[in-house]
Amino acid sequence: RLLRGGQGLGGLQKATIPERGRGVLRGLQGYEPSRVHADFLVIPTPGHTEGHCVLLYRDRFLFTGDHLWWDRERDRLGASQDVCWYSWDEQRKSMSRLLGFTSKLVMPGHGQRVKLPAEEMARHLAALARRM
Repeated sequence: RLLRGGQGLGGLQKATIPERGRGVLRGLQGYEPSRVHADFLVIPTPGHTEGHCVLLYRDRFLFTGDHLWWDRERDRLGASQDVCWYSWDEQRKSMSRLLGFTSKLVMPGHGQRVKLPAEEMARHLAALARRM
């Protein structure tokens, strides 16, 4: 389990972890991705909420929460200011930071998931970042 501390601090700050949670809970600091297991990379993506993160599993599966999803009506990746509760500007920056990662499957918290070849997924992600 990950904890995020410090409201309004302009980033993810290391949380105070209670004694009973040490070894189970980890704090995130800054905007740098954190490998929490050999197969799991946590990538801070503030925007939807201040402490939002996505989870990349085995460099193939991107669990995105409410950060992005597949828009089946437009046949492309999507994001929306309508569900951005913290900062659209931060969400745009976060989307651009995702361009350096590889995935084949986007698994959102809501909405449509999508599986594409990695190169095609990268093109869709870059197009979304430009549209934002």
